[in-house]
Amino acid sequence: MKKALLILFGIVLTVLLVVAIVVVTVMIDRNNNKSQVIDSDNSGVVNEEGNTEVPLSCDIDTANAAEEASGFEYDFSYPAFTCTDQETEDTLNSYVEDAIASFTDSIEEGDDENLRSVGHSDYDVLLNDNNRISVRINYSVNLMGGTGDSGIIPVNFDLETGNFLELSDLFVGNSDYLNQISDYSINSLKEQLDSDSLNDQIESGASADDSNYKTFVFDDSSVTVVFGKYQVGPGALGNPEVVIPFTEIN
Repeated sequence: MKKALLILFGIVLTVLLVVAIVVVTVMIDRNNNKSQVIDSDNSGVVNEEGNTEVPLSCDIDTANAAEEASGFEYDFSYPAFTCTDQETEDTLNSYVEDAIASFTDSIEEGDDENLRSVGHSDYDVLLNDNNRISVRINYSVNLMGGTGDSGIIPVNFDLETGNFLELSDLFVGNSDYLNQISDYSINSLKEQLDSDSLNDQIESGASADDSNYKTFVFDDSSVTVVFGKYQVGPGALGNPEVVIPFTEIN
């Protein structure tokens, strides 16, 4: 009799243990599903609180700063970002607006009707998806007395990390990317400029040094490097560019 009771007690304990395991498993599964439920219209992810998290993205519109006075004139068109994340939006817009403000300030300081200062900019969006943004702002500024500058302001941003991108971020895991980009750029510049007298300056200005490749933009298939005035040749050349397909970097 005692043996039978012990067997029955053991069976009951086993059943209770199995039921407990099943209940815990179901609860864990429900919690996991709750934190990653796609809403019906695929507009985002429903979090644990039941709120829809909208994928991080930015729309890009055109902003403008323009003014004309007796001694200066400028017309700067530049990107204005509207993002699903306020901090990202503020970071991008502050970066661009500060750059444009530096141009307008320098132009307005030279208000001399006999020595006119002028400035202009436009921009191109090369990439804008839910991961990365790459925009180039093309500018030219000529100040009174003949001084001035031209080039691009690159806006390369990683939406996932919230950081501006360096060239190395495009080639993670490839320690030789800089040498390959340098070799490609030197060969391309020599072909573009077609002057043996510039070879030494090209080889120096486009050498495999990080500082030579700070100005770049990119899209899904290539990276465009923009060199500064006097970097690879005389100032009259402006800002030579080299477009490097990603397939050329192994």
